[in-house]
Amino acid sequence: MTMRLALAVQTAEVERQVPVAFLSGGFAEKAAKAAGMGAEGLELMVADPGQLDAGALRDVLGEHGLDPVAVGSGAVAFATGLTLLHEEPAKAAQARERLHDLIVFAAAVGAPLVTIGRFRGRLAQQGIPLEAYLRATDQTEDALRDELRPATRQLAAKTAEIA
Repeated sequence: MTMRLALAVQTAEVERQVPVAFLSGGFAEKAAKAAGMGAEGLELMVADPGQLDAGALRDVLGEHGLDPVAVGSGAVAFATGLTLLHEEPAKAAQARERLHDLIVFAAAVGAPLVTIGRFRGRLAQQGIPLEAYLRATDQTEDALRDELRPATRQLAAKTAEIA
C-alpha cells in the first residue's frame, strides 16, 4: 500500500478555526495551497453539509488534482457542540441527524469515509452516570444500524463508482 499525503481543511460554513485545519483562505485557495504542498487529497472538515454544494467542491478538488479522502465530523462538535453521546437526548438526536447528513454529503462529494472522533462525545469524562452513558451509546448504535443504513449504502455505492 502506498502512503499518500492528505491535509484537513475546513469548509466555508465552519466559522471557528478548527485546530487541525491550518490552511487559510477560501476553499479554492486552500485546495491550491494543499496541492502546492504536494498533497494528493483533502479531508473536508464539515459542520453543516446542508450549506455546501458538493458538486462545486468536487470540481475544485478536481481542478487541483486532489481527492476527497474523508469528511471529518470534528467540526460539528467544535462549531456546534453536538455530539453523538451528548447528555441531552435532543442534542444527541440532532447529532445523529447530522451524521446522516455527513454520510450523504460524503457520497455526493466522493469521499469514501466519514470520520468520527471528537464528534462521538465524551460522556464518561463529564461525570455523567454510567447508565446515561450506556443509554446514549445504545441509542447511537441503534441509529447507526437502523436510521443510517440507507445513507451508508449510498456512500458505499458512490465510492464503488469512483474506484
